[in-house]
Amino acid sequence: MKISFENDAPTQVSYESAQCWRVIWNSGTTEGGSSGSPLFNQDHRIVGQLYGGNASCSNTSGHDNYGRFNISWNRGLSDFLDPNNTGAMTTNTIAIPYISGPTHVCYTSSKTFTLVNMPAGATVNWTKSNNLSYIGGQGTLNYTVKASSSIVSGEGWVQANISLPGCDSSEVSHDFWVGKPYYSGYEPLYIHPELVCQPVYDDIFATVGYPIFRVPGATGYAWDIFPGLQYFTIYEPNPVIPTAFITVLPNAPSGQYTLLVGSLNECGGGTAFNEGFEIGIPDYWGNCQSAGGGGGWLFGMSPNPADNTLEITAEPDPLAKTEDMSETYEVKIYNTLKMPVYQSIKTSEPTLRINLADFKEGIYFVYFIAGKDIEVRQLVISR
Repeated sequence: MKISFENDAPTQVSYESAQCWRVIWNSGTTEGGSSGSPLFNQDHRIVGQLYGGNASCSNTSGHDNYGRFNISWNRGLSDFLDPNNTGAMTTNTIAIPYISGPTHVCYTSSKTFTLVNMPAGATVNWTKSNNLSYIGGQGTLNYTVKASSSIVSGEGWVQANISLPGCDSSEVSHDFWVGKPYYSGYEPLYIHPELVCQPVYDDIFATVGYPIFRVPGATGYAWDIFPGLQYFTIYEPNPVIPTAFITVLPNAPSGQYTLLVGSLNECGGGTAFNEGFEIGIPDYWGNCQSAGGGGGWLFGMSPNPADNTLEITAEPDPLAKTEDMSETYEVKIYNTLKMPVYQSIKTSEPTLRINLADFKEGIYFVYFIAGKDIEVRQLVISR
């Protein structure tokens, strides 16, 4: 219990030559280290400060002695709390100003933050982080902003600078996330096992990072499996942590698959992760064997982030077996809504240039497909 209660009026006593209020608690108690804590009256005003006593958790019927506030007042406290000698006998506490507002700010719509409990007669000047654009409300209780661009992602803040005549200025701030989720580092997407065969009796376990990882700014995650989500069911034990259990359905064909997990918040899709796994073929003895395949190509992609042009390079993998080598490859690009926005013809050219001029800024997924081999990379378009 953080607050103790005495239902009866305190009594005046002299304790170690100090004039005190004595209380015997009806509910709760105090412990060593509580000295100096306040005693409140029925009007929620301080009337004393703890000086000593024998109350404790092991002696809840004991008493506590509080130095009387009126005695302290006459012995110099009034010089600090009433320096102008107004003669006021009581004063109420002032509600602490704070900022209320959303936890995320996007580019597509503005958000408003409100200064609560601003003192009467005070003025306010708002400031903000550089990843925000000002919309309106400077000098008022309500301050409106939005993300400065569609690709900005990171922590943001607004601050209310409060000025009151005769008092020092004070500041209160409010932190939040700006834009889509984003993680600049590297966290592997673990898949176990990476090779399974029908019938599959155990789920495939997948998690981003280890032991627990969350993409900054994310409020959830979207899972997908290419080329066939219909062959699987995905269970997320906690929607705010990128961990899932994947069940392979009996009709899933053998071959290479890519698991994708993308971070989400109300601003859209952010940083995504991908990793491959395979449904193999059981051999004569029932051991799970790779179904083979593999495109035998090494792919490159630049620049990334890109603006109006993306260059794809492809060269044969010198370590690939001849029987695994696909004569051609193709490139597909999907947006965060999993909608295809580009598809090349099957080709064996070492260089492929893609015009991105009509692509909106944002995050995309580039699929390199050669035979049964599928490689997925994340592409950012920024201008």
